[in-house]
Amino acid sequence: MKRLPIVFAVTMLFTLGAEAHLCNDVFVQAKDNLVVKVDVRDGQLRIQETGTFKVYLLNTMDRDIQTINLDVVTKDFTAKVTPDPSWRRHPQLRTVNRGGQKQSFEVELTRKKKTKKGKYKISLLLYGRNKNQVFKSVDINAAMANMEVPKASKSLKIDGKMKSSEWKKGLLFTSFHEYKKSGKYMQNFTAAQQTRVRLFYDKENLYCFVDLQKKLKKGKECSDSVKIYFAKDQSKTPETITVDFKDKKVTCSSGSEGIESKIEKGGTKMEIKIPLECLAKKVEDDKDKKKKKDDKSPKTFWINITREAGSTTTYWRGNPSSVKNPVAFARIIFKEWY
Repeated sequence: MKRLPIVFAVTMLFTLGAEAHLCNDVFVQAKDNLVVKVDVRDGQLRIQETGTFKVYLLNTMDRDIQTINLDVVTKDFTAKVTPDPSWRRHPQLRTVNRGGQKQSFEVELTRKKKTKKGKYKISLLLYGRNKNQVFKSVDINAAMANMEVPKASKSLKIDGKMKSSEWKKGLLFTSFHEYKKSGKYMQNFTAAQQTRVRLFYDKENLYCFVDLQKKLKKGKECSDSVKIYFAKDQSKTPETITVDFKDKKVTCSSGSEGIESKIEKGGTKMEIKIPLECLAKKVEDDKDKKKKKDDKSPKTFWINITREAGSTTTYWRGNPSSVKNPVAFARIIFKEWY
């Protein structure tokens, strides 16, 4: 009987150690498996005396996060953070691999008396039970992920000649990664087979330049395609543009009418023209037709890109659990509308 307290103490120590280890697992995985996205109207955060925005979270790790909180770090504003009423299990954030969905905080910023108009440093701190348990800290601009698409010049042609002078100023997408297991966890690793995509637009079309940079070594019969996902907003199912280099064709999930493409002789580069109607209506449905006609405010889409080269998939953003979820996408902005 005298030895029971000792056995009990050892058991408790082992249990606490195991719990600490599990917590560490969650924080390690958060780097590549916790999506943090800020959504504001037309991609611009405007704050007069007060301003509000939403911070979306998506958990793609191998387990649920039992406790997650948000702190908005800024010296220029006071912040009020409230979990969305639909987030019934807060502070738990379930993984999508077990049926979890995106969840959100609403943030209200109030300007401090001495704060002048201008650019502000604002960061988002995601933490556990206390602020020493940090999942990640994200700058608000990185979390908004805004990218402006340049307008196409009149000289741009889909002719398969791939002139660098025509495409070099296009919005560039690169730095793809593979999602692989490293020890116990799935992590992002820079892809050995890199891909480059550039975009322009005009009032009718989106122009894409896709560069595989080099062919696979597995031969002509090996499949190699790039998929570009577009969503009108974070609640929409994305349309998919498939650029198939093996079959030398481009298709859109909502219909391929009007798409033009040319592949260069080497078989690693393709120029594409895609009608904007393939992606989404240029202006949201509205009973007032005049209002639609006069609406020239910037228009936005959410975008992600993957490449499927043989048995290897590389990702521009996200991983297999988030690749088609607009929360993981970046926002592209067509600033000058027609």
